[in-house]
Parts: sequence; C-alpha cells; structure tokens
Amino acid sequence: MVEATIIITGWKFLVLGSIHSILGFLLMTLGKHEARATLFLPMNMTSSPLTRVYLSIGIGAIAASLSALAYGCFGLTTMFFITAAFLSLWYIELAILLAHGFFKRLFDEEMPFEITLFISFVVMVNAGYFTLMFLVSVIRSPQFF
Repeated sequence: MVEATIIITGWKFLVLGSIHSILGFLLMTLGKHEARATLFLPMNMTSSPLTRVYLSIGIGAIAASLSALAYGCFGLTTMFFITAAFLSLWYIELAILLAHGFFKRLFDEEMPFEITLFISFVVMVNAGYFTLMFLVSVIRSPQFF
C-alpha cells in the first residue's frame, strides 16, 4: 500500500514538472521568436531548439524537485506557495513577451502600449490561475487515475 502511494505521488510531481517544462519551453520559444530578452533567461542560452528542449526539461525537473522537497520538509501549503511562485514567474514573462509580440500585432498599434500590456497581464493572470487550480486539484486528488 505504501508503494502505491509513492507511485501516485511520483506521477503527481511528474505532471507538475511537465507543466513547468511546457511553460519554460513556451517562454524560451516566444523569447527567441520575439527577439527580446526575457527577464530571467538570457537569449544566448536558448539559441538552438534542442537546447531549449533540454533547458525546459531541466527547468521542469528543478521546479518539481523543489516542490517535492518543500512538500517533504514543510508540508502541502509550502509546496503550493512554491508552485504558485514558479507559475507567477512564467506567466509574468509570458505576459511581457505577448504584449511586445502577439497583442501588439493584434491591436495593430492602435492602442497605447500600456493598455496592451494590461490586457496581456489580465489574460496571463487568468491562465496562471487556471493552471494553479488544475495543479491543486491534481495534487489533492486521492488517486491519479
């Protein structure tokens, strides 16, 4: 019975790490295509697609490992705060990149940049909230399947 709990917990952290990996890959890919430096990742680290894949897998592994360590040492609440902190970093970066790229082209520079940035932040805050609620429901579920 104990082994099944460890496997289920491992799958939950695998889901957590996968989501962080996907967000890291999106951040590096958008940062490269928008030709703008991100706040946390320098663009010279994300030059080749294979490097971006390896870095995003590493970022996901680090985020999941830190969350698992926080869960083991401090409990569930601390793990949720660490997960929320990582998601905040990802979505703030994505909001800035989308404001400079997608939303700027979408509004065709008819709106001031501050309003475009605000719209981008609103969209990314909603995405971050739904991602966090998905992760909370996955982690709190008694079974994975």
